[in-house]
Amino acid sequence: SVSRETWISFEDFCVCFQNLYVFHKPHTYAYNYQKMDFKSTDDQVFYYLLVDSLTPIEILVSFSALVRWDDTGGTKQECSSSSKGVLMVEHFSWKCVTPGELVLKMHTSATKATVLNLPVGRHILLFTVSSPIGHHIHLCSMVPCVFGEEDTVMPGLEKESYRFIEQATAILKAVGNVINNFSSKPELSKALKELELAHCPPGLHSTGMAEEHFKVFNSAFWYLIKNVLGKKAPYSYKFAFRSFTLDFNTEVSEDDTVSSESCEKNSLSSWQNQTPTSEEETATLKLQAIWRGTYVKKVLNSRKPG
Repeated sequence: SVSRETWISFEDFCVCFQNLYVFHKPHTYAYNYQKMDFKSTDDQVFYYLLVDSLTPIEILVSFSALVRWDDTGGTKQECSSSSKGVLMVEHFSWKCVTPGELVLKMHTSATKATVLNLPVGRHILLFTVSSPIGHHIHLCSMVPCVFGEEDTVMPGLEKESYRFIEQATAILKAVGNVINNFSSKPELSKALKELELAHCPPGLHSTGMAEEHFKVFNSAFWYLIKNVLGKKAPYSYKFAFRSFTLDFNTEVSEDDTVSSESCEKNSLSSWQNQTPTSEEETATLKLQAIWRGTYVKKVLNSRKPG
């Protein structure tokens, strides 16, 4: 008997079948978006696409162009170039006046489709369509998108991106882990390292920018604490912030408690309209240095378990 199956090598397959057509069923995709336009001018039409995902993105782009049948008697090459529709897809930003990176360009006088691959993250793409009479665009994707005019896409940009939310969530979890392990020295060291990895970009470690990054992070962390507690942050929270970050430079005394304000007013009232002597200035500097040393020791001791 003769076998009905015939096996050939992959190299021979490529020689025998130089074109492989893949047909996609739109209903098998979770999301479908369509735009069409019919006109009698050659004006370009613009659409915007907003897509955000924590996984690599694949979008099936199908482009159909309605063109004129040539009756001008031109050459075949002239007829071919003038009667095709063109779809260009490029990265877009309202903050940049120069065109973005071109990610897709399609020419067709009928229908053509291809898969557009995008990396993880939020992307804004500009679709520029040129077609003599009309066009139809069909997008199929497994992730939700916003596809349409500029006014349709803009509201989606008011939300934070998924990567930003994921990063912020990871940082807050790491902060909570540090707080939960504050009484255990080995676990605290491990938790602090995890927090550093959560908020500091990998390529920034051991560089001159790392110090500036930690300053910005500590300032943002203190701003978050104030935002949660309100304008008046109790002294205990300021001390906790110092103990958590070991940062003695970030300004946290701009909104002292009422008791400290009244104390300051009483102490300053006796010094009004008086010029301190050199001995008084020296004594003041010594007292400030002693107090700062005592405060730093107190903060460092708060890191010790027990």
